[in-house]
Amino acid sequence: MRAKNVSQKIINVGELTLLPNEVGVIPEKYEKNPNFEALVEMDFLVTLKDKAEPVNEDGKKTEIPENLDKMKRVELVEFCEAHEIEVAEDDTKAVLCDKIREALA
Repeated sequence: MRAKNVSQKIINVGELTLLPNEVGVIPEKYEKNPNFEALVEMDFLVTLKDKAEPVNEDGKKTEIPENLDKMKRVELVEFCEAHEIEVAEDDTKAVLCDKIREALA
């Protein structure tokens, strides 16, 4: 399971150290750990789905928006974050569109 540290603190899960906004793979033995579950419940960590299966809330495959090329950069960043697609600060609109198409292909 992957998790993202969405807090402003450094979080340790076993031997794994996650800095703020960093994503890491949680060792299996900690996935059901009460302390790990508490960090998720308190919104310090967010568990991430496997990138190979981008799905929406209905469990259906996420489709690439028809107006992708017309979206503003801010909208593209929000879409990427909602679908757990990594975004760099210097990514242009074209790069973000390519990342979205690649992730949802």
